[in-house]
Amino acid sequence: MYVPYCMFNLVPMSAPAISYSVTKNDQGAVYDWQNDKITIRLAASQTQGLFTLTEDAMKPTFKLGLHMHRKHAETFHILEGEVEFRLDKNTQIAQPGTTIHVPSNVPHGVRVINGRPARMLMLYAPGGFENIYGCTVCR
Repeated sequence: MYVPYCMFNLVPMSAPAISYSVTKNDQGAVYDWQNDKITIRLAASQTQGLFTLTEDAMKPTFKLGLHMHRKHAETFHILEGEVEFRLDKNTQIAQPGTTIHVPSNVPHGVRVINGRPARMLMLYAPGGFENIYGCTVCR
């Protein structure tokens, strides 16, 4: 039985290649911003504009009040430490392994809790959010 490639969203090997990106641990633009260190792991220019991926290493005193993003959804994945999220009028404690998605235009705030540093991955969609850190030409 013939099953077309499109049924599984597969592309034949003869299709034109799309370049891939690899960012190693010691690579990526780094920004010290409000008591944390943000590393651009994948810039929009590396993902065809689909998303930006950053790693955020937050000091124990990091706190960012309620705010929202008009054009970007934001997804957080906690790697280390504990982080309290304010999501509109709710509070959520996130520990390693927790993933939280915040659509655009939803008020949210973040703070590190328990007096220890925290680290998380942040995915912004669509891509381009890295420009807020002053990275106008990331790679």
